[in-house]
Amino acid sequence: MPEARAANPAEEAAQRALDSVYTCIRERTSFRLEAGAGAGKTYSLVKALRFIIKEQGVKLQRQHQQVACITYTNVATDEILSRIDSHPAVLASTIHAFCWSLIKGFQPFLRLKLPEISGWSERLEEVGGIGQRRVDYDLGHPRAKPNDPKVFLAGC
Repeated sequence: MPEARAANPAEEAAQRALDSVYTCIRERTSFRLEAGAGAGKTYSLVKALRFIIKEQGVKLQRQHQQVACITYTNVATDEILSRIDSHPAVLASTIHAFCWSLIKGFQPFLRLKLPEISGWSERLEEVGGIGQRRVDYDLGHPRAKPNDPKVFLAGC
């Protein structure tokens, strides 16, 4: 007869926390996951996303909906996507990329307001103004080049 394994209080607490998250997801209520570095926040998030995919993934896809999973870094985004096999029911993105996806369609407004941002008026003047250039978001340095149809905002 196999020896019974002693209950691990940390594992029991982790399972209770996950069960609580699953309950919130089922009941469509908000929750906050708060823990220190290395405590398993990403692990718990991935478990929650897998739960949503299992329970509602097909329905979400049929309704052309996605769960937004917003992170601070590209590394975190890539890690989450790899752990959920880039399931189409989940939109994993950095906060910068997510915000850009919401505002990038407002090109006339962006062209109007960009020169008002510190340093951009001079940068645009050097290349002949903004005209009908497309404002785009890119990691790296903000730039506007002569004969380039785009003006690039910089990401962090």
